[in-house]
Amino acid sequence: MSNHYSLATINSAHTHTFQNEAEIRRSSQVVCCFCGALYDPHREEMDWFEDRDARTYVCSRCGIDAVLGDASGFPIKDLQFVRACCADWFAGREIKILRTDM
Repeated sequence: MSNHYSLATINSAHTHTFQNEAEIRRSSQVVCCFCGALYDPHREEMDWFEDRDARTYVCSRCGIDAVLGDASGFPIKDLQFVRACCADWFAGREIKILRTDM
């Protein structure tokens, strides 16, 4: 499958997975670009990594800090986008589907 997202877009998205507390709190849905979970973060206990001056959201499903919120403006429901992020950030790891039933 070809990727129609540029490396610049994927790299920009990656910056939104760090120190993203405000963005996650404004989001009604998030996607984990490691495990493929797509969910409402406000319906679950929110876990955070403490950074120097801010906090980074950790996926409630797998515990990895590769979560993008819809407030980021990125197409978090587009499987091709999530696959491209996952492959780039995790050395070729592949997500087959976005999982909403976890």
